[in-house]
Amino acid sequence: MRNLHLSDRQRVEIALPARLMRRCMAAIVEGTVNEFHRPRDPQHMALIADLGRCCDEALCGLDTAKAEKLRARIDRAAHHALLDYEDCALIKVCQMVMRWTCDRLECGDLTLGEGSLFESCFERLQSGLTEHADLWEAVASSAAKQAIKLHLRIQSQGYFGG
Repeated sequence: MRNLHLSDRQRVEIALPARLMRRCMAAIVEGTVNEFHRPRDPQHMALIADLGRCCDEALCGLDTAKAEKLRARIDRAAHHALLDYEDCALIKVCQMVMRWTCDRLECGDLTLGEGSLFESCFERLQSGLTEHADLWEAVASSAAKQAIKLHLRIQSQGYFGG
């Protein structure tokens, strides 16, 4: 992916959905390991790594110092976006992030490049949603409302039309 003519803001917007999803997945995996004493699922670990690579794709073409600076900006934006949700159930936060991402796709703020790594990650996450539909439906209404608040919080940082 060549991103030579993108602004810093555009690069953050490209990377932010994957960074948010990565934070959710990493929290789920760590919670499963710590709470249920289960080993890390290799498929989940691969998805977390791929989501990290999606973020890095947005930094393609930048020198190391500039890329590190933007990576820190992406991390700050993700941290700020999820700050109010640290005490919420992970399932609700994940559903909210997925709903927000779907909303960004539907309104054209974000696109999935056909055959892209992000498209693959997004599809894997969505298949996880349908696989455990009973769990997700219980929080869907609340997550949809929270996705609007998440969008406003992200906009307050100057992203996605803010």
